[in-house]
Amino acid sequence: MNDMRLEAGLCDLNGRHDLYGFIHKGLRKAQADMLVRLGNEDMITASGRQTLADLRRLLALAALHIKHEETFIHPHMEDAGLLERQHDHHRDTFQRLENLIRGIEGAPSVLVPAHARRLYLAFGHYVAQDLLHMYEEETVAQPHLWASMTDAQIGAIEGAIMRSISPQNMAAFMDLIVPALSPAERATLPVAEI
Repeated sequence: MNDMRLEAGLCDLNGRHDLYGFIHKGLRKAQADMLVRLGNEDMITASGRQTLADLRRLLALAALHIKHEETFIHPHMEDAGLLERQHDHHRDTFQRLENLIRGIEGAPSVLVPAHARRLYLAFGHYVAQDLLHMYEEETVAQPHLWASMTDAQIGAIEGAIMRSISPQNMAAFMDLIVPALSPAERATLPVAEI
């Protein structure tokens, strides 16, 4: 991505409803934290095994987020093809990451560091791709929604997404989102969500 594209994509909210902001902040923070953990954990230890379990949970939430976007947001976009192709690639990556996790779990102790390095690099690559994907959603897709929908309509989409999430998954999403928000942003959340 060149600097011109970066600058051209930066857009202010101008008071509009930010459909992607909070969940993407949560995913960015969780992915960055996980990348650090994958880089500094010894996967043979109990703590390393917990990191692998936490990675599985993060990937499950990322997959659920993709499903929400495809189910509730993409039908309102004229051309969601690129985003859906990126989502397909993410799903393929989730499976490759799961295979790498299993490789660590099934490897003899002496081979675990090599398997862990593969997972670390592969997850880092996924994070890099997902950061660009979320950037495109926030700077290209969202302005298209703003141009064709009112904030009330966008809020209705968000409400439908929220209603589709089980209480257990909502708690997991909020565990990602709340620590990533500024104090002012946290204050906008309904008390039941904090």
